[in-house]
Amino acid sequence: MIDTDNFIYLLYSQVKHMAENTMRKRGRPRDPAVIENITELGGQALLDLGFERASMEQIAARAGVSKMTLYNYFPNKTALLEHCVRHKTDSHFEGFDESKYDPANPAKGLRTLASQFLRLMRDPEVVRMMGMMHGMAGHHPEVCQSYFLAGPALVMHRINSYLEKAKACNSLNIEDTGMAANLFLGMLMGPSHVIAILGLGIASAKEDAKLIEEAVDTFLLRFKA
Repeated sequence: MIDTDNFIYLLYSQVKHMAENTMRKRGRPRDPAVIENITELGGQALLDLGFERASMEQIAARAGVSKMTLYNYFPNKTALLEHCVRHKTDSHFEGFDESKYDPANPAKGLRTLASQFLRLMRDPEVVRMMGMMHGMAGHHPEVCQSYFLAGPALVMHRINSYLEKAKACNSLNIEDTGMAANLFLGMLMGPSHVIAILGLGIASAKEDAKLIEEAVDTFLLRFKA
């Protein structure tokens, strides 16, 4: 049987390595301000125009840079999308640092992770991006894989890493942390995720707070040591 989390981790490590190599391309040093501008405005262009319709020339114009400058940073739209998704994920997880999450106190750690995850899922740009990716499923597998690795797989790996540490210090009794991470995130997704993608509304902060409490309590009933 395939170790799903290890498989995801290996794929994520590979795409991260490729992305870092892209950002270290030969030429002048990368300008953080230019990268930030392309990430924000170029990413918005992908959402506004649609991945398939947007050209690198249009994206460059939206970002206020030349097409050559854009290509110096990102060789294609897929690389740009992957970077934007990873940046968005990191921003909502506040530069995820496992050392800040006490594995001996899983109730607090899981509530923090759940709160960050739902904040990510409720972000309007994330909702739009997920809708766009659903529309591309089956037509652009390489783009969908880049999106998955930069977003969902990264989140799953981070949750799994925390559960592994909690398991190691005996605060949680988990045999398969990858499965447990999927169960935890599954409880947080629920119908509200589908409702958001369909444009039928976003859950309120009060609703999300209740969802987090119920999900964490249910998870701990099953796995607390």
